[in-house]
Amino acid sequence: GRPRNPRPDPGDLVDRLSIVNQKIWHLESDVRKGLLDNNLEEVGRRAIEIRNQNAERIALKNAINEYTGVGFKEVKINHASQK
Repeated sequence: GRPRNPRPDPGDLVDRLSIVNQKIWHLESDVRKGLLDNNLEEVGRRAIEIRNQNAERIALKNAINEYTGVGFKEVKINHASQK
């Protein structure tokens, strides 16, 4: 039979991590440049999306570290990205 939890493809994990990082950088870009200073609703929307993307980033990073045996597991304590 087929294994229940096959090991993830490391190339796929790295590709997904790259995409998530790009999304986070894009979401943060206009905020950092001050282009959204007068649009606090958009800043708030982006903050929530960044939090959600960061949770995915942490999961992918931990999966890569577990697969390679290099690095350390990132753990957030009482952090909004864990919800």
